Amino acid sequence: MTVVEVPEYLRDPTRYSIVRKLYEMGEASLDDLARAVGKHRSTVFRHLTYLMNLGVVSCRRVDHRNLYSLTPEAREKLRSLLELREPVPQVSESGGTPLL
Repeated sequence: MTVVEVPEYLRDPTRYSIVRKLYEMGEASLDDLARAVGKHRSTVFRHLTYLMNLGVVSCRRVDHRNLYSLTPEAREKLRSLLELREPVPQVSESGGTPLL
């Protein structure tokens, strides 16, 4: 069993899915992300805003749409966690160290 520190913001399954998809896709529009994680656009947008405020996700405007990606710092910090290919981190019952 591998133990990896899971940041608090990734303990939400939707945010984890969004971050994982951005890690895999590199960059994606809101519509692409919503389809990829199977959530409504407004839900994905709310989580993206939260992640942008934390400095985990960045956004750039291309033509008439926004493209979202992980910041280089976040990508590097999350590399070991996201390359495990686990669907969603499991947190120990005590709420402490996550178990993967």
